[in-house]
Amino acid sequence: LRSKNMKKRVFAGSFLSGILLFGNLASGQELAEPNEKARRYHTLLLKRPGNPTVFSRFVDAWLDTGDKKQMKAWLKDSAKNGGVPEWRVVAAFHEYLGEDEAALDAFNEAVGKDGKEASLRLARAKLHAKLLSFEAALKDLEVATSDEKLGVEASKLQGIYLARAARIDEAVTAWKKVI
Repeated sequence: LRSKNMKKRVFAGSFLSGILLFGNLASGQELAEPNEKARRYHTLLLKRPGNPTVFSRFVDAWLDTGDKKQMKAWLKDSAKNGGVPEWRVVAAFHEYLGEDEAALDAFNEAVGKDGKEASLRLARAKLHAKLLSFEAALKDLEVATSDEKLGVEASKLQGIYLARAARIDEAVTAWKKVI
């Protein structure tokens, strides 16, 4: 009787240990840390989240030692407690993967943290236009056109998106304003 109970306990203990080990390995893979080079590029990217060159170098550095699935999990995890830059990087990563709806969700998170940042609203407007949501893009451009640095680009896009939304008279007015 003792040996049967002992065998059951050993089996149960081994089984439980195996499950815990597998769980730790799986979760460790999902939350892999970036290598030192990728971490440096990520730090630079947080300072200029819209910079495609730094983003590309970050991705390349990460892929030297990890994979895209690990990078996605790490970026989302770092953005949970982060601010606008972290969510912009997540949005850029989803765009890189061709996941436009997920990128829009990340942009929405960023706008929820700071809805007045013009470069953020300009980037989200471009994504809305890519998804053929011109009215939503135009709402974002209203914020972006007031920015001194981005105003001209935003106004040009405003004219284009107004034309695509079949609001021709308003498009002409927007283009005249740019000229």
